[in-house]
Amino acid sequence: GNLIGFFGVARDITERKRAEEETRLLLALTQAINEAPDFDSALRMALQKVCESTDWFMGEVWIPRADGSVLELSPNWYGQRPGLEKFITDSQGFVFPPGEGLPGRVWASRQSEWLKDVSVDGEIFPRAAFAIETGIKAALAVPTIAGDQMLVLVFFMREAREEERRLVEIVSAAAAQLGSLFQRKQAEEERARLSAILEAT
Repeated sequence: GNLIGFFGVARDITERKRAEEETRLLLALTQAINEAPDFDSALRMALQKVCESTDWFMGEVWIPRADGSVLELSPNWYGQRPGLEKFITDSQGFVFPPGEGLPGRVWASRQSEWLKDVSVDGEIFPRAAFAIETGIKAALAVPTIAGDQMLVLVFFMREAREEERRLVEIVSAAAAQLGSLFQRKQAEEERARLSAILEAT
């Protein structure tokens, strides 16, 4: 009747949970973008789905200027708390050439980049003062191809945090999926535009 030992088997399900999270997010993105009436709506919905499915509370998009020289802030963004509009408004005057600032670095390298706390790194994140005012800390920037141009999506957290590979992998997978979905959405819009022109002539 005395316990002299025990035997147990444990299984690490971390990878399975990450795969499930990724699958749920990709399905939600596909549905949202397919239902979006235009490209801008699709972009806003994509940011919202990523934020709602992960630990990020805000997402923004940097797009190439028409001449391809710099990235500028897109009007499409998503935030889960009040007061973020000022951060976006204050950010409108910024542009980033390849290799400069967080968006420019990701644009040039075509690789995701995580910053533990943007509020203390004014060189990589020139908007650090705005981040302090808004309560923004950790950030992740990921590239995605939309048609013939590269966009940079940037997501923010409220707390400083070391890089988490799970979040990087999930958001990077979502960004890769977004590229093809955005390309299809743009093609649909172009076909609709040409069809309207043909009907008018």
